[in-house]
Amino acid sequence: MTPIDLTRMSAHLIIDRKDRIAVIEKTVGWGKPVAEIENIKNTNTTITLTDTGVIVVRDNENMILTAWIASISRAVAIYRTAYGQKKMPESLWLTLNYNNNTSYWKEKVAA
Repeated sequence: MTPIDLTRMSAHLIIDRKDRIAVIEKTVGWGKPVAEIENIKNTNTTITLTDTGVIVVRDNENMILTAWIASISRAVAIYRTAYGQKKMPESLWLTLNYNNNTSYWKEKVAA
């Protein structure tokens, strides 16, 4: 998987989504890629899921176009598209639940 180059960000991300970048950097961090798929809506981009639960969309030149903290359903879809029915690592599953403040996290883990 291609490492995420944080020195190559689009104007859209830097200007329009600066608050999103700040939240990612101050809360969960960018992380390392764990799953990568071709974007079916735009074949000139790649969608990457990181181990901190961030989704990063990059172009063919590895520039980050946009990024956000993943919902559980979107993260699972990316992981399954990349690996089929292979089980997601527990650490990633817990991270996603923590990031989304789910009842699973509140009742089973944080209790």
